[in-house]
Amino acid sequence: MDSRLLQHTMRRLSCLCLLALGGSAWAAAPALVSILQGEATLVRETSRFALAEGVALVDGDIVQTPAGSFVQIEFDDGTIVGLSENGRLLLKPLLTAPKTPSVPSATNIAAQLYLLEGWIKLTTVQKPPAEFALLTPAFGLVSTGATVVARVQPKGYELFVESGSARLIARGSASALKGNDFVSQAANADKPAIGANLGGEFLQLLPRQFRDRLPARAALFAGRSVNPKPLGPVAYADVSAWLHAEPGIRLALSKQWRPRAADRAFRTEVAANLAAHTEWERVLYPKRFLPKPPARVAAARPHAPNTANAAQNAAAPATAIPASSYNPPNPVAVSPTPESSASSAN
Repeated sequence: MDSRLLQHTMRRLSCLCLLALGGSAWAAAPALVSILQGEATLVRETSRFALAEGVALVDGDIVQTPAGSFVQIEFDDGTIVGLSENGRLLLKPLLTAPKTPSVPSATNIAAQLYLLEGWIKLTTVQKPPAEFALLTPAFGLVSTGATVVARVQPKGYELFVESGSARLIARGSASALKGNDFVSQAANADKPAIGANLGGEFLQLLPRQFRDRLPARAALFAGRSVNPKPLGPVAYADVSAWLHAEPGIRLALSKQWRPRAADRAFRTEVAANLAAHTEWERVLYPKRFLPKPPARVAAARPHAPNTANAAQNAAAPATAIPASSYNPPNPVAVSPTPESSASSAN
């Protein structure tokens, strides 16, 4: 067989293998970007990517949307999630102790999503007894089937149940929610307020994509493999909000971002904000945490002279030597050198 024909055949086989692997990876992916309006970024491990429709998402991915953008994510179980307006969403968060306050009361259910901030619309599929859990810094939401719209921000949160039922876990207490329930809680409030009247500001700021039912579109991307566009390694500003999150969330994320400490700019920013994430001190300054060397044993010193005898000898008078018995040593003859007067005389 001609060598060029053989090389062409091998390249085609390699491409087919890559396509097959891409298709199987898509089939195994737990989530898929089915709608994108505007821009959205993906943080995966230590890299950033630009999202596109059809991109498969995996556990541990972070999806972030700027103001005015909207992204829809569909899960393999039929759950549909809409994210908008400075949204920061973590898929399948890995929680570490100390955990978020909502976790102990959530009947030990593994959370599928963690919303740090932003707007979210969540439509879960009714498949009892399986439950879907959403966690945020202020509350947890568990449901076997419901459609919920929520806004999470540092100063508090609001939540509206369009249909279905759910359990709200906030500050250690659980509340049963049903359709048309509206929940709001300010950052300094002791407990949430639950009523049937939607807040005026909530309705006014509600993203337009959330006013209608989220359409299922994942089937349109069956058999397709879409890769996100690489944007480079994450900078501190890209993940700063997560590094300032509660310890239960940020500790696990800090581990995956440790390699970025080798970058001077990232390291400088981490050091400047070390008080917010003290776990990075061990990464930046490992010598501070090295075990201390064992105490050194002082070497044995020779015995000191008898001070009493020394003092007695010092006090005794010196013995005089008669002049007649003193014989000075014979002088040593010194040969003249070239610079001496003897040699100059010659």
